[in-house]
This record gives sequence, C-alpha cells and structure tokens, in this order.
Amino acid sequence: MICPQCKTPNDDEYVFCVNCGNTIGNSVRSVNEPPETLIVPNAPVVVHRPDLPSQPTILHVESPRRSKLPLILGVVGVLIAVAGIGGYLAYRSLTTQTTVAAVLPEHIGLFWKRPDGSAVVEIKKQETANLLESRDAIAKDAALPQVNDQPEIILYADAAEVPVSDLKFVRIDTISDEGKLKYLDFQAAIVDEKPVMKRIKFSQPLSAGKYAFALVSGFANEGKHRLWPLEVKAGSPNGATFTQEMALTLKPAVSPTPAATKAPEKSEPPVGATVAFLTRKDVWLRKDPGLQNKGKLLLLRPRQKLYVIRYSSNTDTWEGISSNWALVQTENGRQGWVFNAFLDHGN
Repeated sequence: MICPQCKTPNDDEYVFCVNCGNTIGNSVRSVNEPPETLIVPNAPVVVHRPDLPSQPTILHVESPRRSKLPLILGVVGVLIAVAGIGGYLAYRSLTTQTTVAAVLPEHIGLFWKRPDGSAVVEIKKQETANLLESRDAIAKDAALPQVNDQPEIILYADAAEVPVSDLKFVRIDTISDEGKLKYLDFQAAIVDEKPVMKRIKFSQPLSAGKYAFALVSGFANEGKHRLWPLEVKAGSPNGATFTQEMALTLKPAVSPTPAATKAPEKSEPPVGATVAFLTRKDVWLRKDPGLQNKGKLLLLRPRQKLYVIRYSSNTDTWEGISSNWALVQTENGRQGWVFNAFLDHGN
C-alpha cells in the first residue's frame, strides 16, 4: 500500500507508514479497542504499533517542570546583601570623615590627639633665652599636658616658621649644664593632604618622664629657643632609648676688666724706630708674632701711625701673601706685633 502522505510503499497489513508514521489503510477500530496513544504526566508518550506490539515507539518525553521560587528568592537575597554592604561602607566613610574633621586643630600650634580620637589637646609653646633655666622650670612644672606612651602629635604651622627637619624631641633630664642634650627621631606625614599640618608619631613607646619638642638657636644659656613641653605619665617600662645627641655651646662668662692705668696720650717714639702706616682695617695688635696666636691686644684703625721697632725672623702666609711680623708701638705707647704686609713704610 502506498502512503498518501510521503508515497512510501508499505505492506497491505500496515496501518501506519514505516517512513512518516501517518495512518494508511483501514483505520477503523472497534469501540472496545484501547487507544493507540497513552500519555502519562512526566512519562514518555508511547504509540502502540499493532505490527510491532512488543516494541512501542517513543514519540515525545515531557520534562518535569521545576519551580522558579528558589531562584527568585536567591536573587532577592543577593540584592539585599549587596545593598546592605554598600550602605555600611557609605556609613563608615561618612562617619570617618566627620570624625577626622572634628578632631583637627583649628588654629596654629602643636597638639596631642587623644587615643579615642575625641579631641585634640594643645601643647603650649615656651620661648626662652636660657635653655638650662627652662630645663629646671619644666622639671618642677606639674601642669604640663599629659600624653600616653605612643602619642600622636599634630603640628599645625608653616614649614618656614617651624621646620620639621630642625625640630627635636628632647628628654628634659638629658639636658646637661654643659649644653648637651639627647633627642629621639620621629616620623612626620602630611595630614589629609594639608601641607600645613603634619602628623608626628614615634616608632617605639616612650617611658615615663618629661619631654619637649624643641627648636634651639644660639648659646645654650643665651639664645633663642622654643620649647613645647609635655609629660608621659604612664609610660612603657621598656621605653625608647634616646641615642641622638646635640651639643650647644655656652656663652663665655665675661671676666671683670681690671682697672687699667691711664696711658699717656702721646709718648716718645722708641730710639731708632721708623714710621709706618696701617693699610687695612680690622687689624689686631697681637701679643706674639703669629697667625695662630690668639693674644689680641688692640684693634687698630686704618691709616693709623705706628713706630716700627724691629722685625720677626718667622714668616706667615695670609690670603696668598707671605710676610714676617713687625714689632710696633702706637702713639700712646702700646706695643705689639703686626703682620708686616699690612704696613706702608712710606710717608
């Protein structure tokens, strides 16, 4: 029998085309015959072939339907988590910025930032001419700002006014009567990209004691010194060791000048002396003939008249000029040595 659909030859007893599966021939069934196709949910669709009763043909498999509720709940959970994390980070950022802005100094000076970040405490500046006297006063001062053993210091000042490179952190009890002192290095960094503010920290904790940030200039006992003193009350038992040392000189004590006898305004020139005139300014009449000798007797005037008594056997070189020395006498009778190259022996 020829299939009317695909024109494929089939045996006469076939009800379905072996090629396309379309019904051919007599398709009338009795009322009592079972249907050819039985569809069970979630099971293969089977077509019963009369010619092949033991080999049913599977036409379609209906896949089970899965619920989309778990997927929807998962997506919603991820979105809620992302929103929560974003909100927390934004809150932390705003809180941090508000806290930092609240504790920064509002005027020029040196400040200690409290460990909890709640406030800054100003460390007052002291200006003194005598570092030794200030040392003793700070040692007795019970009203100094008290900081922790790892203080965070904020310096709010112009770099030219308070150069960090010249600032020393000094331990007060290391300042000696000879002008020596010991200090500790520290680290300084710009605060929030503000060049006028520096954050100062120490790499090691400090032991209990009194300290000061110091800018020193001049003699230890007569100069221009600036101090910012503070006290570490509860310090570390193994505090940082102050190894850096600075030595300031002391201003020499002025010895009382003995009563000088009044020299005559004019005196007779020495016998056999010749006359010479000084050709330079800032020339000293010296006790001995030599540049290394520091026995200065009198500062002479330019073109001052001098009486030359004799010359030295030794020579020295000054600014590329070699010469011996001349023993001279001033018109008022003072005698001493002058570098002969500074004398004009003419009229």
